[in-house]
Amino acid sequence: EIRSNTKLYFYEKCILEKSRSTQEKAFEDFLESNPIKVDWWYKNGISKDTYFGIKYFKDTADIAVFYADYIIKFKDGRVGIFDTKSGNTAKEAKQKAEALQEYIKTNKDQNLFGGIITNTGTVENPKLMINSNDIYFYDGKNWSEWKYVSEVF
Repeated sequence: EIRSNTKLYFYEKCILEKSRSTQEKAFEDFLESNPIKVDWWYKNGISKDTYFGIKYFKDTADIAVFYADYIIKFKDGRVGIFDTKSGNTAKEAKQKAEALQEYIKTNKDQNLFGGIITNTGTVENPKLMINSNDIYFYDGKNWSEWKYVSEVF
């Protein structure tokens, strides 16, 4: 699918999978509506050496690679790394979320920040929340460990 209403996408043409989640689409709309803060955004791919990945340990102690959904360059010089999750994928994101925070800490000289993004609202009225804590917690009801994306950006 070519998304024609993008002005901030990294490449001239924004070609994305049609099967993207509603979380991803809502986050993309949010990014596009913030040209004062967002310089550009990029939708990362998965499972190829050409895409940005972060190593992490699964529950089984096996090493795996986590491909965050988005890389964003902000006008203030920060670079954001974000992954969108909902429901069970958000519950199961603990190792990935914590590996992302460890990666950010290890590369602190690169002005990185990021986290897991979810929508606590509806498709029509999204309420995007982010968890960027060192210890990740999600239960779908308690949002005390989460902040609104608009507050962080």
